[in-house]
Amino acid sequence: MRLDSIQYAILRMKRVRPFVIATNRSSEVVNVLIRLVSGESEGMGAIAPNHVTGDTLDSTLTFLKRLASDIEGQEFEQDTLHRIMDSISSGDTAAKSGVDCAVHDLWGRNEGRPLHHLLGSDKDSIATSVTLGLGEVESSLERVREILDEGFSILKVKTGIDMGRDIEVIRRTREEHPSVEIRVDCNQGFSVDEAIEFCSSMESYQVSLVEQPVSAGDIEGMSRVAGETSIPIMADESVGSAKDIERISSIGGVEMVNIKLAKSGGIHPAMEMAQVCKDEGMTAMVGCMSECQASIAAGLHFALSSPAVTMADLDSHLSLLDDPTHGVSCSKGLLNPLPSPGLGVEIAEPVDPVTARCIQWKAIR
Repeated sequence: MRLDSIQYAILRMKRVRPFVIATNRSSEVVNVLIRLVSGESEGMGAIAPNHVTGDTLDSTLTFLKRLASDIEGQEFEQDTLHRIMDSISSGDTAAKSGVDCAVHDLWGRNEGRPLHHLLGSDKDSIATSVTLGLGEVESSLERVREILDEGFSILKVKTGIDMGRDIEVIRRTREEHPSVEIRVDCNQGFSVDEAIEFCSSMESYQVSLVEQPVSAGDIEGMSRVAGETSIPIMADESVGSAKDIERISSIGGVEMVNIKLAKSGGIHPAMEMAQVCKDEGMTAMVGCMSECQASIAAGLHFALSSPAVTMADLDSHLSLLDDPTHGVSCSKGLLNPLPSPGLGVEIAEPVDPVTARCIQWKAIR
């Protein structure tokens, strides 16, 4: 395909409520929506700068400018895209993901088919968890009730700052809601000994997994935690590539990984990671950063394409007040893609262009 131009729009979206985890707190989300133009066709993607990958708004725009200068007006094959991007930067994985997803969207639109059909559909829909951020015990329990009243049946409970508070929230959640699935995410919040103690407490409350209990770089420590508990341990911040999964598998103990497009650099490398999971007998979940629906749609199409991906945590768009993008439907916690070609992403037209959000596209120069 030939890339004629890259356009972008900066989205600043307020959260419904502040979101707090062990390593970060935010009340506003900044995404960069991108549009790749190729002849009469276009593809859309979104970039979510975040503290995990280190992408920022400035680094994103710098990356896009360098990419545009390298490939605008030139023919390139889809499988060479990542070699070009990696030659520009060894990092910027969230920016790479946005470009990768836009190229996949362009492919699907040109073929006139939803992307997951082109990638090889494994399933038609997938259930998502809804994340419960850190907060006071009573307010957390009230939020749990709201989530379940909205029809969701899977909770992802953030922990990792105050173990006593964490245990109390999970204990009372289990007592009040005996049938809900509870996934626990520590976001690197514990030492190895603390994580072992925490997981020992969790065994009483039938949690389905504990995610990233220790520092991202301590794979051996996470393996040790896994050896001390019957609860499956999931790696998240420790995993950004297929090689990371191979290393984790070789050390042993960790049974699950959280694949996020913004960490891996897009759908293409995520598919490679999912294949390694399948080969190693590991289970994958598709996760998200603080992303608008355009990004969530990309994660969903990836999830539907891979048999290794059996779980989803694609809920960040639910916490945004003014997301102008639309790309998924959700009923009682079940995510479905829109039937349109590519990622199926649409942009809502404002009723009042003066008071409502308008997308202001700018050309990369």
